[in-house]
Amino acid sequence: MPRLGEVKDLLVKSYQQWDKDQVPRLGAALSFYTMLSLAPLLILLIAVAGVVFGEEAARGQLFFQIRELVGEQGAEAIQTMVQNANKPGSGIIASVLGFLTLVVGASSVAGELQSALNIIWMRTADLQTSFSDSIRQKSRALGVVIGCGFLLLVSLVVSSGIAAAGKLFGQWLPLPEVVLAALNFVLGVLVIAAVFAVMFRYLPVVQLQWRDVLAGALFTSVLFSIGKLLIGLYLGKASIGSTYGAAGSLVVVLVWVYYSSQIFFFGAEFTQVYSCERGSDPLKLKERVVNEVEPAPKPVLTMDLAQQAASGNTALSAEDRTTGLLGSVLGSALAISRLLRGSRK
Repeated sequence: MPRLGEVKDLLVKSYQQWDKDQVPRLGAALSFYTMLSLAPLLILLIAVAGVVFGEEAARGQLFFQIRELVGEQGAEAIQTMVQNANKPGSGIIASVLGFLTLVVGASSVAGELQSALNIIWMRTADLQTSFSDSIRQKSRALGVVIGCGFLLLVSLVVSSGIAAAGKLFGQWLPLPEVVLAALNFVLGVLVIAAVFAVMFRYLPVVQLQWRDVLAGALFTSVLFSIGKLLIGLYLGKASIGSTYGAAGSLVVVLVWVYYSSQIFFFGAEFTQVYSCERGSDPLKLKERVVNEVEPAPKPVLTMDLAQQAASGNTALSAEDRTTGLLGSVLGSALAISRLLRGSRK
C-alpha cells in the first residue's frame, strides 16, 4: 500500500507526463473524432445490446444515461443524429454500403483512442504499421470499445434492478435511500473501473499485467465519477449551448467529451507511471522507455532508398488517416446537417 508521500509523488509525475505528452491536444483530437463517429458508434452499440435486451430497451437505457451525463439539450442532439443516420437505404447495395460506412466511421474514434494511449505509453514507433496491421488494430480497438459500452449498459440494467428491488422489498426490509445511493455509486465505480482496466490492458500495444492496470483503472474510475458530477454542474451553470445558437447542443457534447477525455488520459498517465514505479515488472518498462528515448543506431541507407522509405511511410500514414476520417464524415455529416437545419426551423 503506497504511503501518502508516494501517492503525491505518483500524482506529480503523472501530471508531468500529462504535460509532456500534450494531452490537451490528444483530448481535442479525440473529441473531434468522437463527434464524427458518435452516431455510427451508438448505432452499432444499440444493435449489439439489442440482441440481449431488445433494441427498444437498449436504446432507452442508453439515451437515459446520455441525458444524465450531458443534459437534455445534448441528449436530444445525439438522439436526432442517431435517428437520421440509422435510416435504412433502399436496396441491398445501399444497405451494405451503409453498414460499411457505420463500421469505418465508428472505428475512427476507437483508432484515435488507441493511438493516444500508445503515445502515453511511449510507443509512438509502433504507430507506423502496414495497412493490414492498421485494419486489424482498429478492428480490435472497435471491438474493445463496443464491448466496454455493452458492459456499461449491463451496469445500468443492474443499477435499475437494485433501485426496483429497494422499492419492492422496502416495506419488509426498509433501507435508507442513502444506502441504496451509495450502493449504486460503488457499483458504478467498480463497473467503470473494469471498463478502464480492459481499455488499458488491450488498447495499447504494450501488454501490461492485470495487477498494474487494475490499480490505475480504479484510480481513474474514482476520478472520473467525481469529475462527471463537476462537469455536469459546469455545463448546467455555464449556459454554453445558448452562446452558440443552433450548434449549441453539439458544442455541449463536444465540451463534455473533451473534459472527460482529460480525466481519462490523466488516469492513463497515472497507470503508466504506477507501472514504471511500482508495477510488477518495472525494470522492463523502464528499459523500454530508455530504448525509445535513446534508440539504437540504424544502418545508413543510400539517398534513393531513404527517400523511397520515407515516401512509402508517409503515403501509408496518409492513407490510413484518410480512410478513417472519410468513414467518419460519411457516417455522421448527414445527421449533423439535418440536425442544424431542424434547429434553425
